[in-house]
Amino acid sequence: MKKLLGKYFSLLSLVLVMSTSAGAGELNIITNTMHEKVNAIMVILKNDKLLRCEQDTKIGEISKGLFDYTLMSRLSVGKKVWKSASVEQKKEFVNYFQMKMKKSYIEKAHLLSDEKVTVNDAVQVKATRIHLSVLVEGKDKDTKITYKYYRAKNKKWLIYDVDIAGISILKTYRAQFAEVLDGGDFQKLIDQLKPTLS
Repeated sequence: MKKLLGKYFSLLSLVLVMSTSAGAGELNIITNTMHEKVNAIMVILKNDKLLRCEQDTKIGEISKGLFDYTLMSRLSVGKKVWKSASVEQKKEFVNYFQMKMKKSYIEKAHLLSDEKVTVNDAVQVKATRIHLSVLVEGKDKDTKITYKYYRAKNKKWLIYDVDIAGISILKTYRAQFAEVLDGGDFQKLIDQLKPTLS
């Protein structure tokens, strides 16, 4: 019995070690990817030969594949509202929400041109959750930005929320959207989201 238990725990230990190694590899990939993207954005921002619109386009390209806009859209309005919406409404909302998020991301990226940005190592907080923090050192104050990743069905790690100085952008959007959705009219929210993109 003792030999059997010994073999069992040895096997369990091996599995845990293998799991830790795989996790460490994924953490390194996420950390290195963010390093590369932040560095690429800083190069673009410091390129005086590029027009603002050209910089925006390039920054938008760099951010591709980082965020799960569909999940973020659903979480920003809540399960009940999302479930009651039509397929067309969901597609339209995701499209406008994605445009809003990209615009916000690009605007905030331009604020980094004169700042020191440090990308910290990604940390696994749950089996399917990883957090990666970025420290932005400004002249007056430092700001910590935490990117929250989850493992999607295709096993790819995607960002589903971002904390800026401890404040979740998803919770912020959800609070804003809740005021419009008080009457339960999802289409009203979609219509109000359109003008903000101009």
